[in-house]
Amino acid sequence: MSGLESPTLLTDPDYYGSLAAVRDLGRAGVPVHVADEGGRLSRSATSRFCRRRVVAPDAAHSGARLSFLLRHGRAHDGTFLYPTSDDMAWLVATHQEALREHFRLFQPPAEATFALLDKSRLYAHAERAGVPYPTTHAPTSLEAVAALGEQLCARDGFPVILKPRTQAGLRNKVKGQIATSTTELLAGVALMREPGFYCADFLRTADADITWPLVQQYLPDAQRNTYSVSGFIDETGTLRAARASVKVFQIPVRIGVGVAFEGRALLDRQVAKIEQIARATGYHGVCEVEFIHVVHEDHYYLMDFNPRYYGQMQFEISRGLALPRMAYAAAHGRHAEVDELCATSARLLRTHDAVGQRYCNRWLFQSLLRAQRLAGRLPAERHAEWLHWMNHGEVFDSVRAADDPAPAVADRSGHLRRWVRHPRSGYRELFQ
Repeated sequence: MSGLESPTLLTDPDYYGSLAAVRDLGRAGVPVHVADEGGRLSRSATSRFCRRRVVAPDAAHSGARLSFLLRHGRAHDGTFLYPTSDDMAWLVATHQEALREHFRLFQPPAEATFALLDKSRLYAHAERAGVPYPTTHAPTSLEAVAALGEQLCARDGFPVILKPRTQAGLRNKVKGQIATSTTELLAGVALMREPGFYCADFLRTADADITWPLVQQYLPDAQRNTYSVSGFIDETGTLRAARASVKVFQIPVRIGVGVAFEGRALLDRQVAKIEQIARATGYHGVCEVEFIHVVHEDHYYLMDFNPRYYGQMQFEISRGLALPRMAYAAAHGRHAEVDELCATSARLLRTHDAVGQRYCNRWLFQSLLRAQRLAGRLPAERHAEWLHWMNHGEVFDSVRAADDPAPAVADRSGHLRRWVRHPRSGYRELFQ
């Protein structure tokens, strides 16, 4: 990249994906502006690659956040803006015409983003494209939920997962919850339908029935066999550069956010399925697509298609896939630079053993392992195996970086502060 770069603005600055983008773009010479929420410094704002810190409204207030973005865009015309969360992806898609007046975007039509963030629409596209996904029901009344519960009982269909139809607009970023009976199913739906579960601002731009959760087949393989393909899709729907990984540890253990990952070989059949959905929806940009690999069937079931930066993006950047730089160059129309970045990624993919590559937040993972060991949930030999895993092979850390140490300190302080302030959720995260 040249020495005269236009700036980029990163939101959701405590997300690991945002920090990864700060570092990737900052190391390339791009001036990085970080939109912090409130008085405390976020992980991203502590980075030495953050050139400017500004205070912004939180994601719950999308109207106020949009006003902030437009003000910032007017003051820093030509700034590159890319979604860092589902909330931001929805906001940018909804208001992209107004944002384009001041920001450089690399965004597909709004409907393409909505089709991926709304799992009902995503699975409809998957069905038409012949891409398998877990059996999913979309009841929109309590009577329909009760009837579904009776059907599941009769067919021995429990347990199931209750999943929000979209993560965009959620106040509590819950991935889902397991229901083992009709009673639990009805209680879970009622909880997810409570006023305030979704932000009021978001509901004004969403379908009327989006607050009804989906009821999905529970596949236990998701705990250890979530296969992810992350990459860059160009405007023809071609996955130009990609990496694959498997989530090997998550919190909470049954349904949760990945903490540890291993590299995997790219599978041509999964790449083809991603391209099918991208072309069907009209999506282009950075993506992370998750499949549940049911090992005994050797089938891959589509779970999520994330049209944005994502949590473990540093893993891909560390392995030579510079996704933020690709999106930045594409937004500026620098196609030769995109080609060069993709060629570099392909060369590194051929010369490195993906299976030996590992990724985790070392401090957090060690803390979780100790807690699981104390709780009696992790045998001593398995604990030793994980410690060996963490210290052998090509291991990348989500926050630690020799040339940028401050975010790791902020990360540790943030976790400790949250566990102290919210002991109940901290206990569930660490010990259950």
